[in-house]
Amino acid sequence: MAGRTLLKCTTRAAVFGDASGVAQVGSNGVPSSFKEALAIAAGAAGEKLADLNNPPVVPWPVPLEVAYPEVAEPMRAGIVALMTDDVAIARWCIDGHERKPAMWSIRHDWLCSSALEFVLEHRHEIFETATSLYGRGIITLPVEPAKEQENHAE
Repeated sequence: MAGRTLLKCTTRAAVFGDASGVAQVGSNGVPSSFKEALAIAAGAAGEKLADLNNPPVVPWPVPLEVAYPEVAEPMRAGIVALMTDDVAIARWCIDGHERKPAMWSIRHDWLCSSALEFVLEHRHEIFETATSLYGRGIITLPVEPAKEQENHAE
């Protein structure tokens, strides 16, 4: 949801049978902009939001590994090769400020508080996305929301 909203890009998310998950946001390296870093940080902020609420009341889908093994295995393999969100965020905080360590924590605090604000502002859309993800195990969020959702919002 953050990738679609902030970066205007199609975003994919998946939940595996062990309840671990992955979301594709931006590039696979160091975020090149505040918006990319914010989209990554929104994942951790969203997890905090999830801790405060009950999971959606939907039947748990067949595990992704069983339903779509041809999709799940490459995704799992790709996760191992990816930089963790924490490392990507840390590198963004440091990037361009290598000789100013005091800036690293300032940028980190700014990013984390902005991510929490973003998540709170978009919590209803996040819950809708989470409900779809829980029900299907995997979703693709297109850049533009479906016409049905746009008409519903009017």
